[in-house]
Amino acid sequence: MVDLRTMQVVADQTAGNLYAIGQPLAGIQHEVNSLWFNVEQADLLTNHLLEKIS
Repeated sequence: MVDLRTMQVVADQTAGNLYAIGQPLAGIQHEVNSLWFNVEQADLLTNHLLEKIS
């Protein structure tokens, strides 16, 4: 399972340090091969990481 607001993989085994964007999310999201869509996902992920370190 992936938190679609942060792109963080949510599972008991990951300890919160695993993220996914693009093709690994096929079946959860549509248009995973679209460049603009992957850029938006990367933006969500980087915003989340910046919040974590600040």
